[in-house]
Amino acid sequence: MALAAFDSGQPKIQPGPGIPQIVYGSIEEDSQTFKAGHFVYWVATTGDVAYYPGGDLPLAGIALADATNVSSGWAKIPIMVIGPNDEVLIQTATVSDVVEDADTTCVIGLAYDTNGDVTKPSYIDSSDVTAPAFVYLGPVLDAAGDATTWGRFRLMGSETNVKAQV
Repeated sequence: MALAAFDSGQPKIQPGPGIPQIVYGSIEEDSQTFKAGHFVYWVATTGDVAYYPGGDLPLAGIALADATNVSSGWAKIPIMVIGPNDEVLIQTATVSDVVEDADTTCVIGLAYDTNGDVTKPSYIDSSDVTAPAFVYLGPVLDAAGDATTWGRFRLMGSETNVKAQV
């Protein structure tokens, strides 16, 4: 796995009572350029893993390896699954992917979409509520109690590709 390529700005699942599930063996969709840490989904027609561009697609989780960007895929990409009860820490940004404090435009209880730029970390687009994927729970505060660019989010139940595990 390409752990060295994992950008510290990528989303993180907030530690909780359970350990995030990792699914192994999912095949990369052809010509993918996502990096470890990007949101990914399973393509409905093939079951292959592809970069999650936002919108009305069911999100699977966070890629734990870089895509290979080859036209015949076949690389196996482990995925850290995001379930409906997981709290996810995600940076918030403008529509231009400029990071901003999470409480600048995000409103607790409202849902937002993610950005669609594979060259940047997966951010919450704080201006896009048209095809939301994540509900904003509140800001992540620094040691002084000030808001940071990180927010606490939960995947909307309708967006999850994986159902809750018992």
